[in-house]
Amino acid sequence: MTVKINVEYEVKVIDNKTGKTLRTVKGKSKTFNLNFARLLGLFFQRGDVIASISATDTGGSGRTFINNDSSNPLNVGTSAGNKLKLHIGSSSAPFDRSHYEMQALVATFDYSTWSLTDDGTKVKVDISGSWINPGPSVTVREIGFDVVYRDSGAYLRRILLARDVIPDTVVDTGRTIAVAYSITIPF
Repeated sequence: MTVKINVEYEVKVIDNKTGKTLRTVKGKSKTFNLNFARLLGLFFQRGDVIASISATDTGGSGRTFINNDSSNPLNVGTSAGNKLKLHIGSSSAPFDRSHYEMQALVATFDYSTWSLTDDGTKVKVDISGSWINPGPSVTVREIGFDVVYRDSGAYLRRILLARDVIPDTVVDTGRTIAVAYSITIPF
């Protein structure tokens, strides 16, 4: 059985004074990293409560993640600080599946919208968020997102799941950059 996961992103730069979109960048994400694959593998081993994987958190530390709580399949915390985070950065370094962090982080921000739809032919997850640049002007070249997962020591750790290199996108002072990912799994 083959499961195809289609991931697309959209980045918009918005002038806050006029509300007009100044630039839109769209593309297919091809850069889920090794952490994503390992955590997905652990999820599929859910029935094996001693199954574990190793992954690198966003701080660069190797962590062990284990199926240790049958009441919560993803072993995540639910408090406000444990939200999925979106990231923007300024590095154009090519993607490497071993990346565990943004290569030149500019800003991190919470998602503002999240939705799950199932139309009978596919399941789709949409996540998005935005950041207002307080200044100075920045050139965004990379986007990504992470999740919080509980490690084997029961500590919540941030794990980068995707990093995409995008065409240079300038965000001047006072302008907003909006980042959206759509993850689709067809049946």
